[in-house]
Amino acid sequence: MNLHTMKWVFWMTGTYGQHPDDKFDPKAIPVVQNISYSNVVAENVTMAAKLEGIPGAPFTGICIYNVTAEVVKSKKPIWNCTDVEGVSSHVTPTPCA
Repeated sequence: MNLHTMKWVFWMTGTYGQHPDDKFDPKAIPVVQNISYSNVVAENVTMAAKLEGIPGAPFTGICIYNVTAEVVKSKKPIWNCTDVEGVSSHVTPTPCA
């Protein structure tokens, strides 16, 4: 997949801050696991990724393989990774250090 001129190449968040209605169950935490991204080339992006799991219920099994992101000047970290676990291989720039 080729991507051009984007803010993030990957964006996953468990802290979106909204719920469907006022009767939601705050204890009903989703399980987010085994998500793979592969074969991506991105040009002119601000950040490679914003990966934010849920405190106490991290996103697990995240696999990022064969990804190249050409990041333009950014004052923020290129990868923003919190409460996520997984592996990466052949990824530039180096993710989630």
